[in-house]
Amino acid sequence: MGCAVLKYAVNDGKGRALKTGFNEFPNRFGKAGDVCGIITVDSDDQHLVKGVVRMGRRLSEAGSTGKKQDSFLIYWILFGEFFRYLFSSLSASVINICLFYLLSLWIPGIVGIWIATALARVISSFYNYSVNRSIMFKTSLDMKRSLWCYYML
Repeated sequence: MGCAVLKYAVNDGKGRALKTGFNEFPNRFGKAGDVCGIITVDSDDQHLVKGVVRMGRRLSEAGSTGKKQDSFLIYWILFGEFFRYLFSSLSASVINICLFYLLSLWIPGIVGIWIATALARVISSFYNYSVNRSIMFKTSLDMKRSLWCYYML
């Protein structure tokens, strides 16, 4: 899998970068028929390196076997992280709202609102941490340390 890193002295935007990359492609890698695909990534940390490498492997495998690349698979590789993050965030929000509602019914008054808010936030944030730890980041950090980092963030 070949790679070229193109740099600019001044940022001319994504459109200019894509045009430059596609124009530079034949000079560096030969004819389009010799390559099974092109992956473009900028340096704003939007795409994880492991996702780009995984996509490169899939493109290489598809090119070597002659299979056409399934567009759903490509989009899942690109946006799978986003959908997992979306699931984590939205489900934690639903848990937070539902817990607050139920707890505020159970504990009346202004003190009940404070307690309901605190308990709902603690429980939903721990849920969010757990989902992020297991689905999003799959971290090898010790749980105490990663939990500390999560709450300090």
